[in-house]
Amino acid sequence: MDADSSPASQPAPDLATAQTRRQAVPAVHSENKPSAGQTPPIPVAAAAKESKPQPPILNGFDSFVLIGRGGMADVWRARQISLDRTIAIKVLHSDQSTSDEDIDRFQSEARTAAKMSNNGIVQIYDAFYRDSRFCILMEYINGQTIGRVLHDSGFIPEDKSLYIARGIAEALKYAWEKQRLVHCDLKPDNVMMDEDGVIKVTDFGLSRSIYTLAARKSGSEFVFGTPSYMSPEQALNSPDMSVPTDMYALGAMLFHMTTGRRLFEKKSVDEILNAQLTEQDVDPLELNEQLTIGFCDFVERLLAKKPEDRYNSWDEILTALDNVSSGKAIIRRLDLSKAVSTIRRCALRSEPGPSHAKVRILPRENAAAVRNEKVVRKMMRLPPKTVDRQPVAMAEDRQADHRNWLAPLLRTPIARISFTVVVCTLILILVKLGLFLYEPIRLQNEVHETLAVRTAACFDAIEHNREDEYLQIMAEIDSFLVMPDVGKSPALVRELTTTRASLEQKAQEKAWMEMIRFKDSNAAHTLDLGQSRFKKVAQIWRSYHGAWREITRPYRTVLAEKLEQGDTSLLPRR
Repeated sequence: MDADSSPASQPAPDLATAQTRRQAVPAVHSENKPSAGQTPPIPVAAAAKESKPQPPILNGFDSFVLIGRGGMADVWRARQISLDRTIAIKVLHSDQSTSDEDIDRFQSEARTAAKMSNNGIVQIYDAFYRDSRFCILMEYINGQTIGRVLHDSGFIPEDKSLYIARGIAEALKYAWEKQRLVHCDLKPDNVMMDEDGVIKVTDFGLSRSIYTLAARKSGSEFVFGTPSYMSPEQALNSPDMSVPTDMYALGAMLFHMTTGRRLFEKKSVDEILNAQLTEQDVDPLELNEQLTIGFCDFVERLLAKKPEDRYNSWDEILTALDNVSSGKAIIRRLDLSKAVSTIRRCALRSEPGPSHAKVRILPRENAAAVRNEKVVRKMMRLPPKTVDRQPVAMAEDRQADHRNWLAPLLRTPIARISFTVVVCTLILILVKLGLFLYEPIRLQNEVHETLAVRTAACFDAIEHNREDEYLQIMAEIDSFLVMPDVGKSPALVRELTTTRASLEQKAQEKAWMEMIRFKDSNAAHTLDLGQSRFKKVAQIWRSYHGAWREITRPYRTVLAEKLEQGDTSLLPRR
């Protein structure tokens, strides 16, 4: 899809008039009305599909195998005889359009999409109209869609979801910079992972054209896309969709991948479209407590209702992905006092403070250990061990033999002394066992009391920009975490890890505000400098010695490198 406006210049959808504008858009049409909870792509072609689709008749191709069926097209695997290579052929259902205008538009957009050559985008080789059908020849990917992975596994862990998101963002960045294309139908079924683990985006540049053909055939106006991944401006059928539209869809995909369910999953199609405009879904942290706060903050901003509240560029999103993966760099949160997101921030991600020192955030490693331990315990519940009983006669004979020598032995002084020693030994063992069991409790109480005092001091240090004191307290918390006795207590580890995450989040937000104040009060914010003077601005950021100079050092280093290259995309913004 061609888009002339940049993300920054894109108008925000008027949510107050959402209902009025939605009335101008007909409901989703389909042969079979979807039940609640289902979100098929819309619009579905009204033409009836053949029960047994026949392969297209194309000269130069053979060995056709049906590998996929959708609401508007069939996908065939075939061999291109001239080059002896395997390709994929997408054939739209018959009678999609007979208009010369539609044919010219479709082939024009196909040519634009074919100009893209990127490892993260499924290559389009050719597109043509033959026998009342549109055919798209494209690269064959030996792999599976992310939708299939989700169907088989239920959900995808955070680290793997971030890997998939990075591949998608790099492909979308390339398409926007090279051809000014946005996808407009980004969803798990349109993203593939090949056998080497490379993420590839499909249907690039043709999504809008394909939906337009189906709409032209029915003679109605349609909202094109897939409801659960559709941005508010797309639900309003706005013609000004751009990069932020795909950013929203990426956020909806990450929500689906990490929680195992789509946004507004239990609603009907029309209800989902209205919900994307005005309603909120639950925080992903409530559905998957193994997610990190940084990840949920990232998804929350991607799902901002207004396009201008999302990220400014794909470069900024790639940087944010690195920040979330490392958990150390500054992550800008969505200001809920000025913006609204489609997910409702829960108490576990509320503003950190002394009262939130015990926020329950289960570390991924500890969660896996606890879960595995429960499984092992369940597996180890074996039935009682059976004992082979001897014949009664043999047991009685053996007891008679024992009476002859055991009873006199028990009456000797040596036996009485041995008995006393055994009793004393047992008492000593019980005392040591009691001390052993009490020691973790004592240690936990001691660490808990120390942690409460140091946490209050750390919040005060952050508030007054005392970075040295903050770093010292964080080092003390880290020293607790490496203590062997502390590692034996999952509850204590959770408390330490949660407290550390809250303190680090607060410090990062404070540091970010200091960076903004530094930019506003220093020559570093001057953007109209000539190319030759960008190095001077970079040197100002490197020589910064204000508050939080150590925490912001990685960010300032990368920012300086970007400025030396003439790139101002990483300058802090309010």
